[in-house]
Amino acid sequence: MLVDFKPNAVDNRKVDVKFQACKVVVNDSPIKLNIPLGIIGPTGWLRTAYIDETMRITRGHKGSIFILIRPGR
Repeated sequence: MLVDFKPNAVDNRKVDVKFQACKVVVNDSPIKLNIPLGIIGPTGWLRTAYIDETMRITRGHKGSIFILIRPGR
């Protein structure tokens, strides 16, 4: 997935997101397609509920919860 994001103008804990492209990969096949989504790319937002040096927990505009862990250095 290729996603653009920018800070939300109203809520500092939100980022507005727009999906620009997706990748399709077929297992055991050389087929790898990058499909641009253009104007039909879905939009939404993520709101940070918790953040520290190693982890971020966000909730999406449809209620999904994302737990993001910073990779080891």
